[in-house]
Amino acid sequence: MNRNMEKKTFNDIRVLGALLLAGVTFSACSNDSDEADLQPVSPVASQVYKMTIEATKGSDNATTRALSDPGDGTLTATWALNEKVYVKKGTEWVEGYLQPEAAAATADLSGELSGTTFTAGEEIALQFPKSGDISYDGQTGTLADIAANFDYATATATIASVDGDNRITVSDHVSFVSQQAIVKFTLKKGADPITVNSLVVTVGSNSYTVNPASPTSELYVALPGFSSESISLKAFGSDDKIYEYSKSGITFENGKYYTVSVKMTQSTEDLALSGTFNIGRANVKFSKGNLRATLDNGTVTSWSFAPTQDAYIGATEANNLQSTTGTIDLFAWSTDYGYQWGIGPWTTDYSNFAGQFKDWGVNPDLIRDLGSGWFTMTQNDWKYLLSSRTGATVGETTHVRYYTAIIKKDSDTDDGVLGLLLLPDNVTFTAEEATWGQPNLVYPNNQLLTGYKTECTTDQWTNLEAKGAVFLPAAGWKTFDKDENHNISSPGAQAFYWHATEYSGSGSGYTITVTINDGSGNSIETTVPKDAYTVGTGKNYNDTGMNNEGVEYAKHFRISVRLVRRAQ
Repeated sequence: MNRNMEKKTFNDIRVLGALLLAGVTFSACSNDSDEADLQPVSPVASQVYKMTIEATKGSDNATTRALSDPGDGTLTATWALNEKVYVKKGTEWVEGYLQPEAAAATADLSGELSGTTFTAGEEIALQFPKSGDISYDGQTGTLADIAANFDYATATATIASVDGDNRITVSDHVSFVSQQAIVKFTLKKGADPITVNSLVVTVGSNSYTVNPASPTSELYVALPGFSSESISLKAFGSDDKIYEYSKSGITFENGKYYTVSVKMTQSTEDLALSGTFNIGRANVKFSKGNLRATLDNGTVTSWSFAPTQDAYIGATEANNLQSTTGTIDLFAWSTDYGYQWGIGPWTTDYSNFAGQFKDWGVNPDLIRDLGSGWFTMTQNDWKYLLSSRTGATVGETTHVRYYTAIIKKDSDTDDGVLGLLLLPDNVTFTAEEATWGQPNLVYPNNQLLTGYKTECTTDQWTNLEAKGAVFLPAAGWKTFDKDENHNISSPGAQAFYWHATEYSGSGSGYTITVTINDGSGNSIETTVPKDAYTVGTGKNYNDTGMNNEGVEYAKHFRISVRLVRRAQ
């Protein structure tokens, strides 16, 4: 690795130099900052103090909101007039802030402060662009975003005097010290740029997720400095591919700017399937398998999709109790009121399980592990998927949307895997590609039918999947009853999948969207038949005629989740 580095100062704006990283080049310069809407929180006091401090961005090349990238390996910056600098005394943030009086590298910062008292000899801390703990969560990959929210710089000053008019003077000129490096990552596969939906940068044991507003191949990232660490990049491409890169022994210095051209390697793992399905408001692609969470004593450590479409976990201890260690794939209703992300142990609390639906796709930890853009389909999305979209052509039959199916059935003694087979829009299948059943059947019309299921061998399923077919396995479901019995029911025989529409009290908003019951008939519904379990959300169940057992089911009914994202 070539690590020739030529440092520059802010005044010189000399290029930091180049750091070669096996196809990754670095050059360096400086950093940035800006204002934020977050106001400091501290006790209200009657006295208002006026403070003026002469401050410089610092010899470490810290930058501000007035930031631009001229493309020559440097960042240029000055104080911005509307930039805010916050003051901390001891462990408390002071009410008010200071602002530059001139747009220059060195300027007077002045403003009014209150909520505490100041006396000569006290030390104060200064920070921009925000008060509070330094955090790099929520980056969008642009210089403007870093400048406004993530280019932290700090300084300390000693109060020299406080006069009778509460004017504060400090002992000396103040220079701010940047708390991070700024890195411009340009992502490539060979010589071609890779546009990505999100990027995860991992340094040692710390990960930083960047979600751009739209797919891009260039992302600016603020990273706290480090020395001789391992760094890895995982990019979720707009082409539904995953790209990776890693290198050890890397150093990024606080207050420096690096440009990094990364030649990434395509992972063998694809998270989205190839088939495109219209749900009315968008064309979507399904995740490669049902959602899973790995637990360590009940705490989620990672998110994943099942390795294959037909895979499900079934009646394991972790799936059953969700307070132990292991991997689960059955989830409760996910709200912002407890049981967030649908995970939690059994409880005797029968209170209302109200709250706004919290989509699994917005979970920052899931985005870190699986990329951004995933979402849970609404009730109307499911209705359109199953009853209104164009569908496929099978032999001479058009508008084929789904079948009850048994896949990977290689012999008469092989049970195969039961589930719902969805065929993508505008794709043609021949009569020989499977033993086709009867398509688009709705409960209870198929209860007395024979031969309504589609069956295919493992080889036939491989071909169907390659042409975009989606399979929702009958993964079972779980409830807790009021006698504290734990039970996972019907793995391999029934399937229930959540949608994102809350119960409306009209009988049409139940969250069970697809049921497949091979014992008493197949149900393909966006509402639940009267003889099936019904689970509502977001309402007081006693007000809608449901008893405590119904409330308990709402909290403890655990079913499958299959995420989708918009097709590019």
